[in-house]
Amino acid sequence: MTAKKESSIESDFSDYVRYLGGRSFKIETGDGMTDRLVTFPRRPPGFIELKADKKKPRKLQDFHIRKLIKAGYLATWADNLEDAKAFADIVKNQEQTPCTKNQT
Repeated sequence: MTAKKESSIESDFSDYVRYLGGRSFKIETGDGMTDRLVTFPRRPPGFIELKADKKKPRKLQDFHIRKLIKAGYLATWADNLEDAKAFADIVKNQEQTPCTKNQT
């Protein structure tokens, strides 16, 4: 089995999130922040750092992931599409956030 490139995992992941009814936004901060913001209607957002097959996050990326988790967000990293999809499922299935009268 051929190792997947990060760009291929990102593209397939974004397609999967879209299939589930959500959005996957690329974050480009240059400071080690996770590279994807995952959102679903009326659900808290999740953050994921996607890596090429068998690659690990840099120390600064790991620091940001831990910081997001400590702040109460769902955050992780994945080096394969299956783990990334599992994270999208978790983000989608978390408890709904309250909706105010002016939101649709």
